Amino acid sequence: MASPTIDDAIAGYLAHVSVERGLARNTVAAYTRDLARYSRWCAATGLERIDSVESENIADFAASLRNPTGAGLDGETALSASSTARVVVAVRSFHRFANLEGWTPTDPA
Repeated sequence: MASPTIDDAIAGYLAHVSVERGLARNTVAAYTRDLARYSRWCAATGLERIDSVESENIADFAASLRNPTGAGLDGETALSASSTARVVVAVRSFHRFANLEGWTPTDPA
């Protein structure tokens, strides 16, 4: 089976956290916003499939959160340190899930 697109993998993860893990609505909404930002960054950098993401990509994304214009994401706003940490946690959890689902051979986060 081919690896899902990043957007399809995100949709699967959000369904998992809302239904199977039963996270609070506000938590799921925050994950949705954070992973939408990650999806936009992946698209802007040419990453399409979940199995193409490497640890260097995660580090570059984390850096872009504090300086989005430096990463070529002019429409995004810079985040505070605490908001950056929250987004990185969401991305790490997402990649852990993708690996456990067998969509990636390793967890790049």
